[in-house]
Amino acid sequence: MPAGAPWGARLLFGLAGILAALSAVLAAVTSADALTWVQAASAIAYLGVGLLGLLFASESPRNPAAWVLLAASVGTAVLAVEPAVAGLVAGPGQLSLAVLDSLAGAALFGLFTLGVLLFPDGHGYGRLGRVLVPIAVAGLTLLTIGGFGSHRVVASASWAGGTVEAASTALLLSGFAIIVPLTALAAVTTTQRRRAAAGATRRALRLLEAAAWINTLATLACAAVSVLVKLPDWFGAVADQTGIVFAVAAWIGIARHRLIDLRAALAHTLPYLLASALVFGIAAVAAALLGTLVGGWFGVGVGAVVAALVSLLLRDQLQALANLAVYRQRVDPVAAHAQQLERALRDSHELLVTARDEERRRIRRDLHDGLGPTLAGLVLGVENVERHLDDPARTRAELARLHEVGKGAVQDVRRIVYALRPPLLDSLGLAGAIREQADRLGAASVDIPDLPELPETMEIGVYLIALEAMKNAATHARPGTFRVRLGAAERLRLEVRDDGPGLPSGYTPGIGIGSMRDRAAELGGTLDIRTLRPRGTLVLAEWALGG
Repeated sequence: MPAGAPWGARLLFGLAGILAALSAVLAAVTSADALTWVQAASAIAYLGVGLLGLLFASESPRNPAAWVLLAASVGTAVLAVEPAVAGLVAGPGQLSLAVLDSLAGAALFGLFTLGVLLFPDGHGYGRLGRVLVPIAVAGLTLLTIGGFGSHRVVASASWAGGTVEAASTALLLSGFAIIVPLTALAAVTTTQRRRAAAGATRRALRLLEAAAWINTLATLACAAVSVLVKLPDWFGAVADQTGIVFAVAAWIGIARHRLIDLRAALAHTLPYLLASALVFGIAAVAAALLGTLVGGWFGVGVGAVVAALVSLLLRDQLQALANLAVYRQRVDPVAAHAQQLERALRDSHELLVTARDEERRRIRRDLHDGLGPTLAGLVLGVENVERHLDDPARTRAELARLHEVGKGAVQDVRRIVYALRPPLLDSLGLAGAIREQADRLGAASVDIPDLPELPETMEIGVYLIALEAMKNAATHARPGTFRVRLGAAERLRLEVRDDGPGLPSGYTPGIGIGSMRDRAAELGGTLDIRTLRPRGTLVLAEWALGG
């Protein structure tokens, strides 16, 4: 089931599936009449309503429409199982069935009222809907209480008496007096929402509007017939199928018109549904065909175990079928993209670690091979001066030499610090620093429009790449001919082009170009060097923006 679905939604949908399968198995075992088979088929068909609720709950657990749809699915399954189970329980169990029966009936009427009002997001039902929702809740509460009191178990109990029956009948009629006109008003709100919508949403709501009015006509027909004659059992069972019409309209609105994008949740749910259908189907066939051969219910159990094992073996194939149905390809594009991002993140982390280690080695090399010997030479020079203080001329010459060595040490420190974070970036920013260096190196033009705010590491990397590319262009092209452009649209794009001789045949990248490529890759970008026609070279670096 969807990974984001709350446990309560999973429990309700699983309960609806188990009860629907049980109703089919009981119908097969008991050689049920046509009405029982219709109720069992309705329970299975209403799993489509429950699946909608499950997907909505996985998308937004606080969406009340999700719970109304799930309750309707469970309610239909309870009504299908209850007649067959009623003869198997006695005493307190009969009262429990009466409670479940009344709740199930109210849940089914809730689909025709609250389900229409709240679908699909739970809050788009307009001003009239905000008034009708609490009225619908009150009407469904009256139906639940009145239905329990009017249930055959309660009505025939010795403790109930005529008062309970009369009060329950009054509550039941009051509930119907609210719910019946409310189905029409709910359809009116759907019409209002459809008129206020546009595009694909309007087309999707047109289907839901038709389903809502069909629900209304069925409810009004039941009410009218019940006033004239005793309502036949089959009439109510047929009227309940309008909920399936509502579910079909909702599924078309989602699948065709993208009323709500639930493809990811559906792709993760379908394999479980296919596996469940496989288990239930083999169990039902075993009950109908093999019961006499392998001992009744034992045959059902054997069939269910075999089906469960088969579904486990076919898990990957079932997921591929689900992906084909939802995405029209065997691989889930969301999962594939996640794997690509994971690989890219892992590669980026490895590059960062490598770059950090390389930077540490460079600093250590600079300190050990450059600044270290220089400072050691200063110490030796000072000691030499101390030994020859009696010779002023020699002392002055040695101090002058040490002064130059000290100036070189200062330059080394500046160079090391500059490599960590160029000072021009702090004083001028990225655009100003590139313009400053381009002017110093003799660029023909510099085009840098307004740039978005960039991370510090990206500013440093882009600046150093641009500086290296401009130095190469100034060295190999005619003076004052290279051009620099840095812009940001969907991607950050750096271009440095010159009119030099281009890349020679058999060209092998040197340390500078290798360093540029490494810096671009460290930042998740690319760097390409191309020979232009008739002459010239283009250095092109690009990075994605916004994560």
